Amino acid sequence: VIGLVLFFTRGGLILVIEIPFLAFVYWILWKHKEKFGYQPPVQFFKRWSFLIIGMIIGLILGGVILAEDYHWITPKYEKIEEEMEKEKEEVVEIVPEKWTTYKNENYGYQVDYPTDWVLYSHLAFYVEFQTFSKEELGGKDCAIQKDCLSGTIEVNGSEFSSLEEWINKRQNDIEEAREQGLNWEIKEGEILVGGRKGYEFIAWIPRTSIIPAIHTVGVFEKGKLYNISAEGLELTLLKKYPKTFQQIVSSFKFVEQK
Repeated sequence: VIGLVLFFTRGGLILVIEIPFLAFVYWILWKHKEKFGYQPPVQFFKRWSFLIIGMIIGLILGGVILAEDYHWITPKYEKIEEEMEKEKEEVVEIVPEKWTTYKNENYGYQVDYPTDWVLYSHLAFYVEFQTFSKEELGGKDCAIQKDCLSGTIEVNGSEFSSLEEWINKRQNDIEEAREQGLNWEIKEGEILVGGRKGYEFIAWIPRTSIIPAIHTVGVFEKGKLYNISAEGLELTLLKKYPKTFQQIVSSFKFVEQK
C-alpha cells in the first residue's frame, strides 16, 4: 500500500493522501475481516502500532523522493546542464574544404554538399544527404545520433500555392506542438535562396536527446516549393554544422530544367 501511494504521489502529497488512504484500507480490512480472512491480533487494532510504523516509513520514503525531485539530495538536472554546457564549449565546427555539386535537371536546381558526406537521390523530387551512410549507422536514425546530421531537399508542387502558405503551416505546426507541451525555441526570418526570397526556421528543444533540432528553408519558384532541411541533435545542428548547412543553402541555385 505504501509503495502504491509513493508511486502515485511522488512524495509531494504524502501527508494529504497516505494517512487517510491507509486508514481507509485498515477500516475495510477490519469491517470485512471474515470475508478477506484477515484476523490480526487484537493488540494490533488496539495499539495501531503497525499503521503508525507504516506511516512513518512512508513519510521517510516520501521525503527522500520529494528531496530527490527538488534536487535537495542529488542535483541531477543541474549536473546534466553543466555537462551539456561543457560539451558545447568543446564543440568546434570545421567547415569541410572539399565539396561536390549535385544537379537535378528534372526540377531545375543544383546544390553543393561536402564530398565526404553521403547523398541519396532515389526520387527526383526528394534527395537525402547525411554525414554518415545508412550502412555505417546500422539502421539507426541519423538525426538522433551524436555528430550525425541528416538533410533533405524536397520539391513540392501540389501542397503549397505560395511561400506564405508554407510559412503559415510551419508556424501553426509549431504552435500546436507547444500546446502539447513541447517547448520549442524558435528562430525564423527571411533569407535569400538561389537569388529568390526565401524563409527559414530553426527550431530546437533545449537539453533533449530524443527530439532532433530542425533547420528548414523554403523558397517558391514556378509554382513549386523547394524545401531544404537538416535535422540533428541540438549540439550537432546548432554547434557542429551550422556554417556547413548554411553553405549548402547558399550554394543552392536554380538551373534550366529538361
